[in-house]
Amino acid sequence: EFGTDITTLEVTHVYGPGQRVEPYHKAIPTFIMRALKDEFLDIYGFGQKYMDCTYVEDLATAIRLSAESPVFSGKVLQIGSGEGLKVVDLALKIVSLTNSKSSLRHCKMRHGEPDEDDSLVNIDVESYQKLLDWKPTTKLDD
Repeated sequence: EFGTDITTLEVTHVYGPGQRVEPYHKAIPTFIMRALKDEFLDIYGFGQKYMDCTYVEDLATAIRLSAESPVFSGKVLQIGSGEGLKVVDLALKIVSLTNSKSSLRHCKMRHGEPDEDDSLVNIDVESYQKLLDWKPTTKLDD
């Protein structure tokens, strides 16, 4: 309406320092905190849903670059790593990386979530990665 350049960003699962477990119980910080205490890691359903996990500093760089580029004005960008990982595999990876004695505990899907447990994260990251000459630099294991 006022000629303002706007770019809309759809962001995948973001993780990094300072992320709190409460009140939302995000997967990565929740799994890490529970694994460090050797507690059960709750997996909703069978854990077959895919997550695209992006480190917060990589996200900040992508946001800055997209804001500085007029090429993206009026567009919707999907920001993510482009790599899917099943929730159950994420939990097992965190148990391994923390040398935890935690076990996985499968729970019913949470209220409001679909019963289907095989949804894919379908993120088209190649278009903006090519235009920005950007790719995430931090791997999940790091």
